Amino acid sequence: MGDLFKEKSAWFSNSVKKRRKETWVQEGGIFADRNTAKFLFSEDSMAEDTQWIFSSTLYSDNAIAVFHASYIDACCREKSLNDVVLGKYFLPPAEMYELTRMQGGFEWEKQQDIPTEDNKTEGTDNEPDRSSTHKRHSSECVKCLESRNATKQNFPHIDDLPAVTGELVDFIPGQHGFTVRHVR
Repeated sequence: MGDLFKEKSAWFSNSVKKRRKETWVQEGGIFADRNTAKFLFSEDSMAEDTQWIFSSTLYSDNAIAVFHASYIDACCREKSLNDVVLGKYFLPPAEMYELTRMQGGFEWEKQQDIPTEDNKTEGTDNEPDRSSTHKRHSSECVKCLESRNATKQNFPHIDDLPAVTGELVDFIPGQHGFTVRHVR
């Protein structure tokens, strides 16, 4: 038994693969409800329990965020939480999925292309594969965005952005004086 996630608490959507939940516990992590967990993990923004979080006041007030559970695999590969950028595993609501994807893609999608011993088992605990549902919803989002010309109207031109001085760094929990905390 490892201690990679020692004393870290997480809530898991029903969409998360059983293997990832087992890895969390094997590496010292504990399960918690979504009100007390330090991490909220899902693999499907369309899952009913994840939708509940997205519709909560805490989410709309930017007090909580949902992350893709492949963050666990990345931490295990690196054998560290400090070397994995948590923000790259942010899981947006389905309505924002395509818009966010157009801005550079998602880390977990890039990793799915790399076969490993760990990602050969695909089953979840109690949810069917929703990839076709998600793809259909994503294409609806694109149509909606295109119909509103959102890609042109909602983004400022690069020349309109203020200049940023200083070093830009990725957010890695525990580094640069920042941590992930649960705020009540």
